[in-house]
Amino acid sequence: GIAKGLVRSFDLAPKQERELINAIERVEKALKKSFRNEKSRKSSLGKEFNLLVRRVDLFKKKKILSQEEYDELIELIAKARANALK
Repeated sequence: GIAKGLVRSFDLAPKQERELINAIERVEKALKKSFRNEKSRKSSLGKEFNLLVRRVDLFKKKKILSQEEYDELIELIAKARANALK
């Protein structure tokens, strides 16, 4: 959705763009999955969001993402995480 569109708007190499989109798709897949209970749902979603944030942090550290791009993406991830883990 929105996160993938945002990533595509960044000036990234195709491989790096694909890495971020794959991480976003993993979160989306986890959001659609059904879980035995609320605790396992939150645990699984938390892990996927953490992996996505680590990937974004790494891209920032390697200067693949600008500070502005990083801030936009992290803000979007934080909002999605807050809604998903209520």
